[in-house]
Amino acid sequence: MAIKKRFFYGYVIVFAAWLAMFVCTAGVDTFSVFLPTLREELGWRSGTLSLGYTIGIVVAALMSPVAGILTDKIGPRRTVIMGAIVGGVGLCLTSQISQPWHFYLTYGLITPMGISLAYMVATVATVRRWFMKRAALMVSLAMTGSGLGIVVFAPLVYSLISSYGWRTAYLVLGITLAVGASIGGALLIK
Repeated sequence: MAIKKRFFYGYVIVFAAWLAMFVCTAGVDTFSVFLPTLREELGWRSGTLSLGYTIGIVVAALMSPVAGILTDKIGPRRTVIMGAIVGGVGLCLTSQISQPWHFYLTYGLITPMGISLAYMVATVATVRRWFMKRAALMVSLAMTGSGLGIVVFAPLVYSLISSYGWRTAYLVLGITLAVGASIGGALLIK
């Protein structure tokens, strides 16, 4: 009698982490695509906009330990879902900015707080927990979501901006982040 091998759920975890990183990249790495249009339409200098991006990088770095604590305390599923929603709301709110401080608040504070929870820490830690052997390979496969995310989202965002404007593009990114990472987190991560 042949023994039937069961499907190992760890591979689903790798895909869920991949999906979360794929959509989180949209919020993080498309700033340069938005920059010329925001500068032109809002009349702000590059330095004004870059300050919001820089604030976001600092906030994301400071939030990483928080993401680790939450992942350990409430689990990766809740951490990723919470991050996806907060990050998605931040991007949607960015579509409504009219003053530099709005940009600093939405893109510099709210968005990176959420993305930090949904992005690397919770997903990589979860993949690592599922694999004793080939852990590095599985983490690296999950992390390809980041690289492929920018390859897909940069031209997509450029098309959205060209066709519908930057406000619609930020709304689409916000919804994509909230839904995509939440699906990865809510339905797949455990």
